[in-house]
Amino acid sequence: MRKLPALLTAATMIFALSGTFAHAESGSLVVLGDSITTGYGLDGYTAGDNSSAAGSFANQLSAGYTEYSNFAVDGRTSVELLTALEDEEVSAALAGAETVVISIGGNDFLQPMISAVMSAAISDPSIKEMLSGGADEADYLNAIQQLMEVVLEAANEVDASAVCENISEILAAVKAAAPGSQVIILTVYDPFEGVAGMEMFDVVAREKLSELNSGISEAAAANGA
Repeated sequence: MRKLPALLTAATMIFALSGTFAHAESGSLVVLGDSITTGYGLDGYTAGDNSSAAGSFANQLSAGYTEYSNFAVDGRTSVELLTALEDEEVSAALAGAETVVISIGGNDFLQPMISAVMSAAISDPSIKEMLSGGADEADYLNAIQQLMEVVLEAANEVDASAVCENISEILAAVKAAAPGSQVIILTVYDPFEGVAGMEMFDVVAREKLSELNSGISEAAAANGA
């Protein structure tokens, strides 16, 4: 279910960033972040091997550089990336970076929603039956309503301002470690948009993602990214 969005996301990323990187012919590219920058879900991807998916936008961009380091990790949150910046290998790569690309924040948003759905399925048999496709129409509609409330509550509890504060700290730390680099941070895409059966999640996601992405844009502007 996640493969198509991942493919479309990679295609969109490479198209959107191609102008930014059009003149990069040398230097070092450092990539930080989550599954968007690992290549997760793309053909050939192997967990833990960020060079395995040749079609990932990060790997395609790397062709324009003489050096390339990709420290992204599937499922990584903004707090985890802040900690990862203290790693000596990451610091050394950043010190010589010409360009730094960062994708972070999506898991801060997604993980609470996914956890809420899993908990609801465990505690409520009707939701579990609905998710497995075994509920009749009346039970299905009732379970959908309950699940919508669970997801909405989880989404509303996501502290977008705290995530954006983490991202601002990340950008400040990257700029300090690589003062001469061009730093590019991606906003968070809606993983539910256009996915059959995920329409209710898409509706819930939009407002919170808008808040999160506005904060990311402000953090970028404040930190010269």
